[in-house]
Amino acid sequence: MKLYNKVKFLNIINNAPPPGARPSRSATMQPAQNPDGTPRPAAADTTRETNRFVKSVLRALMTARSINFTYVHTDGTLLPGYLPKTHLFGLDHDLTAPGLPFILGKQYGLPELYDIAANQNGWYTGSSEYLNTPLSSLLTETITLRTALEPFRGFNIQVDARRRLARNREVYYRNLVNDSTLVPVPDPFRPGRFLLAEHPLLGTGSFNASTVTIQTLFGDLGANGETSRAFNRFVKNRQFVQQRLRDANPNKNGQYGFNSQEVLVQSFIDAYHGRSSDGYEAKKFDPFSLFPLPNWRLDYNGFADLPLIKKYFTSFTLNHAYSSTYSVGSYTTSTVYNPDVFNPDRDFPNLLNATGQFVPYYIVGQVSIIERLAPLVGVNFQTVSRATGRLEYRTDRAVVLNTTNSQVTELYTNEVILGLGYATNSLKLPFKVGGEQRVLRNNLTARLDLSIRDNISVQRSILDVVDPLTDPTTPEGRVGRAQGQITNGSRTFQLRPTIDYLLNTRLNLQLYYSQTITTPRISNAFRNSTTEGGVQLRYSLGQ
Repeated sequence: MKLYNKVKFLNIINNAPPPGARPSRSATMQPAQNPDGTPRPAAADTTRETNRFVKSVLRALMTARSINFTYVHTDGTLLPGYLPKTHLFGLDHDLTAPGLPFILGKQYGLPELYDIAANQNGWYTGSSEYLNTPLSSLLTETITLRTALEPFRGFNIQVDARRRLARNREVYYRNLVNDSTLVPVPDPFRPGRFLLAEHPLLGTGSFNASTVTIQTLFGDLGANGETSRAFNRFVKNRQFVQQRLRDANPNKNGQYGFNSQEVLVQSFIDAYHGRSSDGYEAKKFDPFSLFPLPNWRLDYNGFADLPLIKKYFTSFTLNHAYSSTYSVGSYTTSTVYNPDVFNPDRDFPNLLNATGQFVPYYIVGQVSIIERLAPLVGVNFQTVSRATGRLEYRTDRAVVLNTTNSQVTELYTNEVILGLGYATNSLKLPFKVGGEQRVLRNNLTARLDLSIRDNISVQRSILDVVDPLTDPTTPEGRVGRAQGQITNGSRTFQLRPTIDYLLNTRLNLQLYYSQTITTPRISNAFRNSTTEGGVQLRYSLGQ
């Protein structure tokens, strides 16, 4: 915006008053007349029309009002067992340990760092069998993109995309201890050194990214919520993904099941984004590969410039907001893979479990999609008499895939919110006091909040699954069938009127009432009603 305004002509376009505020040219100028006194017809002003077109085009090109891109990359290393003492600028007394590259921020791989500290320089403790803290590398990566758009006056759009990755890799480098003598085992090839115990590399972390799943939000449920088109598509997608992964993996001795983790997660992402996995191209499993998509918020306050609206309202705004986040709550890496041989960024899994299926390198317990339209449609207004109001319709959805039991839990929420308020310092009492009409001169604020909330929780399972090559009668296997069951749900009605009256600068009187009625959706729960009300008198001791 500031960049546009550096150009004088663009500054005039950006800061021009609304059409209703512009003075009428006919009100300030008399029409030209002929010598006989008759009005002279005005010539067509083509320059004005041309300028108006140019301004409209330039205003459209200046739709982007602000753009903000942030990339934050944080690395860290934890090295327990490090012996030298710090003297100056992070270095020891000899100004050699832990090395200038490390001080300047270079992040070594854990095996390389251990080799530098223990084998090359002797900075690592010789009593590592007592260490209970692993050598760790920490990584946090955050990407945020935000932009504000204004296609035309009064219509504001905020768009944002987010991605966050947190990763922790850790390994224990400890001396191998003799089980009988409980002393370290000497290294026969390196006098004065000890053998190392097994030191598998373990990774943990989390991931989330903004996405768009509105394609499956509306019209997805059937049979009062027990059936779902997205979940049915998820069940079918598993067959496509399983076949693609099986064909792409160079190790033909193993097999992917229909409920293997890699199959479930990819099928889940495709299904709840409203697409089939028929065109899926197999690749190594990467839980962090989802590209962030923008979410948005829309606000329009142009109605306040209309004469009919302006007569009764000082502000009148329509709003709409959408957000959806895909999350991998936590993951670990399998310790059966040798990090010196297996590269998860390049290789397909090649080790098998007891059933002959591939062991995934990344072990993910749950993935989820949290989606909100808050609101789907909303109205905020303030009247000329200082009354305020808010009306919103919200809908939320939370979908969680559990890879352990191949079940999906869905929680749907719909809510209508109504809020009304009024503030005054000159309220006339509707009755007389002492024969006189009294007016309350102190601040009085009244509010009425009404909420109707309907939520339902559904547990979805896959029954009758037969993996390929496990049943001679069905060598290609059977993907199974979908089943849904409502496990919880309720409809909640809440009413909360309040009145606050400021008696003086320290003393406030409040009258309040609240009623909440909950009607369950399942037969093993009971209708519940809670009502409370009263008077509160608050005295402030502060200035």
